Amino acid sequence: MNRNDGISISGGNVTAGAMAAGDNASASVSARGDVVLAAHPDVAPLLHALLAALARHRDELPGPAAAEAGEQLAAELAEPRPSPSRVKELLTTVTEGAGSVTAVVEAARAITGALAHLW
Repeated sequence: MNRNDGISISGGNVTAGAMAAGDNASASVSARGDVVLAAHPDVAPLLHALLAALARHRDELPGPAAAEAGEQLAAELAEPRPSPSRVKELLTTVTEGAGSVTAVVEAARAITGALAHLW
């Protein structure tokens, strides 16, 4: 067997916000709004799906918190430098504020998953 002191990838695809290998290697990502949407074109339709679910199920939500957080999330993601902590906070508020409205919870979790490796 050959010795490998780095990363060996054979077949398939690799998607990474940052990747490093070897002694004292490091990698980091500094995400910006335009980078988030450009690098992850799936985020915009996921956000649209979340806002649509919030509108469609507004009367089923326990209160206004989820809908308000969804609107704030859209504004935050449109910023040139969205705050990762603010985005996470807003997604948590949407999820918790959705109560038992599964469509909203799933839509928020989809965005969380799409952004997970960036922040």
